[in-house]
Amino acid sequence: MNPNDPPVPIFELYRTDARLAIIDFFINEANRDETYRMGELVEQIDFSRESLLKSLYSRNGPEQLVLLGVVDIEDLGAQIPHYSTADTPVVDFLTEYDGYPLEKLCGNPSVRKLTHFFLDQAKIGKAYNGSKIQEVTELGHYAFKDHIDRLVESSIIVENDDEWYTQYQFNQDSDVFEDIETLNELLYQEHKMRMKQIT
Repeated sequence: MNPNDPPVPIFELYRTDARLAIIDFFINEANRDETYRMGELVEQIDFSRESLLKSLYSRNGPEQLVLLGVVDIEDLGAQIPHYSTADTPVVDFLTEYDGYPLEKLCGNPSVRKLTHFFLDQAKIGKAYNGSKIQEVTELGHYAFKDHIDRLVESSIIVENDDEWYTQYQFNQDSDVFEDIETLNELLYQEHKMRMKQIT
């Protein structure tokens, strides 16, 4: 993977509450034909200017929500840039998506670790007990217990109980897994294209 690529694009998309709020605004509330100044975004989204800029634009240039194709910046060289909803396959996917809320699997750091384990490290067909998952993800007992049910609820994993303990297995037939794979690929391609444009 190129060092300029986000580690796992979908995790970058949903990494902070500010990003969730920005995505919600540009996907569900913003007029697609309008542009917004930062002051207007602060009023609409109700996060500080600094929080919004960390996801949109900094001295180093465009930040993750721009690079991942959710938001476009008009007048990039202007003193007061304007922001708009991007016209990308990523925005099309997010607009049309009505399945399990993917941010529930990617926003919280502990849940992100569990999701990453099952999507990227778990072997298909193999079941893992809680101790093994905690060891690999470096999660404590309570963090694991507090969040593993979210993955079961989403159908990414299935729970197998025997008389001694519960085991968890990646569910390769999960629709949510397919949705994550689709969005992740769209994000990756958009990021790659936008990085080429700015370098």
